[in-house]
Amino acid sequence: WSEFVDSYSSWWVSHALAWLRFAHRLLVVHFENLQKDLVPQLKTITAFLNTSIPEERLLCTESNRDGHFKRSGSRSPNFDPFTPGMRVRIDEYIHTVDKALRDRNLNGLPKEYMP
Repeated sequence: WSEFVDSYSSWWVSHALAWLRFAHRLLVVHFENLQKDLVPQLKTITAFLNTSIPEERLLCTESNRDGHFKRSGSRSPNFDPFTPGMRVRIDEYIHTVDKALRDRNLNGLPKEYMP
């Protein structure tokens, strides 16, 4: 578990920073924002992609936003799977990506991610 957390958390931060560093045109969409404001977010995405979606498709998406593919049961663990050392490293990575987003005048990470 420790090796997995170390390798994938460092991969996540390097992946995010590479996109922020090398992408000439970039739209960052946070999943939480899709959950809260689905249709406006989809309109933003389609505008960024220089395409359009018929209004009836957007309404269909909104009316079927829950779908039939959700997992049953609790979605969050009732314990913290990270050791204090893991938490320190992950929190540093979160702050690094949040700062990099803001440095590019993009929305930072959602508040619920911030330590």
